[in-house]
Amino acid sequence: MKYGRRIKRDIVEWDVVNWWKFIETIESKSIDCKHKKVLELGARNGGLSLYYAKKHARVICSDVYGPSPLAHELHQKYKVMTNIEYQTIDATNIPDSYKNQFDFVTFKSVFGGIGAGGNIDKQRKMATNIRKCLKPGGLVIFAENMQASKIHQFFRERFRTYGTRWHYEREKEIEELFGDFELCHKEYCGVLGCFGWKEWMRAVLGRLDTILFEGIFPDKWKYIGIFIYKKPQE
Repeated sequence: MKYGRRIKRDIVEWDVVNWWKFIETIESKSIDCKHKKVLELGARNGGLSLYYAKKHARVICSDVYGPSPLAHELHQKYKVMTNIEYQTIDATNIPDSYKNQFDFVTFKSVFGGIGAGGNIDKQRKMATNIRKCLKPGGLVIFAENMQASKIHQFFRERFRTYGTRWHYEREKEIEELFGDFELCHKEYCGVLGCFGWKEWMRAVLGRLDTILFEGIFPDKWKYIGIFIYKKPQE
């Protein structure tokens, strides 16, 4: 499936060039979404729900206070409403009625907010709840903001209003959270893109990342982590 500039923006919302690599990873793995049951956590404006619905999955679009009105508008715009159900779900306390119900659980940039202020216990609860609601052999497919370099850390603390509250992930933390899952895929991307003040700046820097900087700098300097884990058969 080909994706134009507008739908890419509607799916990933910000820093589109670099965060779109999350979707490219899913596409590259030829993951069959048709008729699969998918739970998007922390959906807010429902971008990932739109992606999976376009792939003919049956999606629950959820957020702790419910998806935003923009999510409903977005899904109406793309005529995927029949594939989507809206729910208010706390990722750290998913109802028992959802146990072993989903083929895929997906999210983007959620662990960092759950773990704000260094609250790793809440992140553990989220990982436990993801395990609970996945079917045996189901996949958790997600992308997160990584700690990256000292320069990234300094920039966030000085120039981002949420920079001192958000919990930027370390590779070891992700590994511990999903220690009883099978790792299917991980990769890191994005070096300069997040330094752009405007989206057009992030787009230019993201292209430079793709063409040059991702090939030069080590993974620990990259600020986006993309992960696919499989729940073991029970």
